[in-house]
Amino acid sequence: MSAISESRFGSSEPPVTRYPLDYMDRGCLAATSAEHGSSNAPTWELLLSGAVTPDECAEALRLLLARHPSCAAWVRPNPAAEPKSHSLYYEVQSPVALERLFHYVDLREAADDALTKLRTEIRDRFIDVYREFPLHVTFAQIEDDSARLFFKQHHALADGRAFIEMLQDFAEFLENARTGQPISDARRDVYPRQDEFRALEIGRLKGILWGLAGLGIWLRIGWRLMRTPLTPLLENRSFDYRGSDGMLHLVLDRERLAHWRPLRQRAGISLSSLISGALCLASWRWNREAGIDPGRVKISLVAETRPRHGRFRSFANHLAGLMAEVELDQNPSPIEIMRSIQAQVRHQVTHNAHKKRLVFERAITANVPLDHLRKAVFEAEKPTANLNLSNLISLHFPQLRGEDWSVDAIEITTPVIPPFGVMLTVIDYNGKLRFNFNYKASVVTRDQVEKLRTYFQEALDEIAHALAQLPEASEESG
Repeated sequence: MSAISESRFGSSEPPVTRYPLDYMDRGCLAATSAEHGSSNAPTWELLLSGAVTPDECAEALRLLLARHPSCAAWVRPNPAAEPKSHSLYYEVQSPVALERLFHYVDLREAADDALTKLRTEIRDRFIDVYREFPLHVTFAQIEDDSARLFFKQHHALADGRAFIEMLQDFAEFLENARTGQPISDARRDVYPRQDEFRALEIGRLKGILWGLAGLGIWLRIGWRLMRTPLTPLLENRSFDYRGSDGMLHLVLDRERLAHWRPLRQRAGISLSSLISGALCLASWRWNREAGIDPGRVKISLVAETRPRHGRFRSFANHLAGLMAEVELDQNPSPIEIMRSIQAQVRHQVTHNAHKKRLVFERAITANVPLDHLRKAVFEAEKPTANLNLSNLISLHFPQLRGEDWSVDAIEITTPVIPPFGVMLTVIDYNGKLRFNFNYKASVVTRDQVEKLRTYFQEALDEIAHALAQLPEASEESG
């Protein structure tokens, strides 16, 4: 490759060079273990059309690092802390040698299976955030006018919602690199990481009260789990995550959303509840086929701690967990499953239960050594949740494109972590609804996940049919 031009942000170093680990950072690091095979590093694969060069992508990456310096940071022990302290912090590297996180691979004359092998290698790569940057980018040239862009990012760097924003920045920087146009004012600001607690916008007294309320919520959860432990499902029966990270996807036209909307309005059902209900129903049938009777399941969802408005950007992790518990009898009703999920989620959001749990969890996680947290993650005997849904469907994900290039499709492979063996991520992009079934090969087989995908598609059709049978109602759904 030819020499890459100097960044048009200038030569000054980013204003942030060190900052502490936050609650979600520590949680993500606790769920990262080379010994157990848990990388906790999603891989985004962008299908790129147009004669984009690796030099142009490298320049766009340089501009991206200037705007988001945390992409070039690694974890360090705090030298100012007491010897027995478990305090850690991020150290931003500046200037950054791009070859440490950008790689170019020419597959134009490679074997037919070269792309598959490269994809598997990238997905399975373990990122050691104590020695490596949390972001790695690979440009794979397929033809002169087509390529694959792989973004491998540790989850401690950003949640999926925040990473989508970074991809939008990268797309604009790529267009700047290709055309020589100046960077827009909206992309010039440097965004350091933001504290989760500040995202809640609450004072110290309210924070203490919410923390106590969060403790009460967790005590009730623990008491219920002690009385009636969850049955480990097919994907929860192993904490060995050393197998390959696999992914199957189901692609539907976005027109299905327009078809579902009036049907959902009849029952006052949100799109997230519809997808969650289909996942519950599919998982119930999938486990019954394997000889497992779930009885009841907990589904883990996520919610941002406050709406995105004004200058609020969530490049750090500002997410709080939502839990919905569903009883599954011999013949579960799709309508009742969805209504139950939606009612529980609305109750938690209305009473800020997910935020109160976040405040409590943050206080605990910040004061427990990572080794102890990691032991709790990988040595638990029973799951505290069964199913995991990461729903990116409601986000504004505009087309990533320039004057003579475009990203035609986006896939995400999210390596599952305890206590999950299968994770469903949903992306709405370029007129397509892409359901990604992420799994760990050491936990379930590809054939088993294909069966789950079939059950999920059947559940979506069954739910649409059930909703169509309901009388019209005036209640609107989000």
